[in-house]
Amino acid sequence: MPDMTADKNQASDGQLLAVIGARKKPPDQRRAAFSVLYKRHVTSVYKCALRFKGRLGGDEGVADTVHEAFIRAHDRAETFNADAADRAGGSARPWLCKIVTRLCLQRIQDDAKESAVLAERHNEDHRRHLAPVTSSVSLDDGRVPDWKEVACRAATSLARLSDRDRHVLVSSLDWYNKETKEFDVPADVIEELCEMHGVSHDNYRQIRYRSFKKVLADVQSDPAQVA
Repeated sequence: MPDMTADKNQASDGQLLAVIGARKKPPDQRRAAFSVLYKRHVTSVYKCALRFKGRLGGDEGVADTVHEAFIRAHDRAETFNADAADRAGGSARPWLCKIVTRLCLQRIQDDAKESAVLAERHNEDHRRHLAPVTSSVSLDDGRVPDWKEVACRAATSLARLSDRDRHVLVSSLDWYNKETKEFDVPADVIEELCEMHGVSHDNYRQIRYRSFKKVLADVQSDPAQVA
């Protein structure tokens, strides 16, 4: 194991995490190893979290999530599989990005549950989740949709979905292309959602399609039917 006081910048990610996870190591060595790991990967981890900027409340939410991700990485350093990482090029970047992606999705899940409660209370704070839905709507009677009306309909419909279905849909909405009417969700995000809910990739796509179709149908139907 390398001496972190002398050769820390040349240490592999696996070596750094081995030192970080060694509880009996001197605290200064563990801090030095963590500092190198952080500086080496913080930009990549930040970019992973930045994909969820709109769901995390902006730059401050992204920064907070990245900070929490590195805390988790520090606390779980001993779980890092250095052998598997070596076979994949030796980098801890995929492991760290997996941690931050899971954190982002967990925050979206919590916010989606809160949004469902707010919808039931007719609170307008839930609207931040709904832009991809509301911007895709054209009402059946030909009227130009009113943002407040559409947002209320969409939120009410989302609140009626199961926690799983609502989380899958809300987590995927930012990757909905209005022009092609297709979702282009990154593969690692799909993988995390599948792991979180214990579903296959095909099941994930079915849940996403079914939930999106239901919300759009509710939004475009008679208000009395979804109120």
